Amino acid sequence: MAVTIEMIQEKEFRRQANGYDTNEVDDLLDDIMDEMEAREHELKDLRARLAQAQADAEKAPRVAEPKDDSESARVLLANAQRVYDQTVADAQNRAAEILAKAQEDADRTAANARKETQSLNDQLDTLRSAVADYRARFQRLVDDQMHVLKAETELFKSK
Repeated sequence: MAVTIEMIQEKEFRRQANGYDTNEVDDLLDDIMDEMEAREHELKDLRARLAQAQADAEKAPRVAEPKDDSESARVLLANAQRVYDQTVADAQNRAAEILAKAQEDADRTAANARKETQSLNDQLDTLRSAVADYRARFQRLVDDQMHVLKAETELFKSK
């Protein structure tokens, strides 16, 4: 006999002194009922989808059976040509996508290289400016020291 949701819902257990906890049994039965209801809904849904798929299959155009070998060959060639055309179109689309991505990557790499080059040129200009400033200050220091040495030399000259 198949167990139904109603049978579980209406089932009453006899109470005994050393028996199971009735609350636990009721909770388990409730869980079983919920699961069975979910399965019944799922089964209904699947049956409806099957019926719809069968109806759609009935509406689908039927491929005529070829009458002879030459017609079979013609149908086979037509199918092969259709598959070939679709494969070529898919390959061309994929190639175009790959080329577009490669172009984007190349553009991004070139832009990054230009930024890096500009940054390095800016750093080089800053260093050149710092070197020129250092050389000018060093030249002034050497000139000042030369001036001091000449002045001291003049002090120690005998007259």
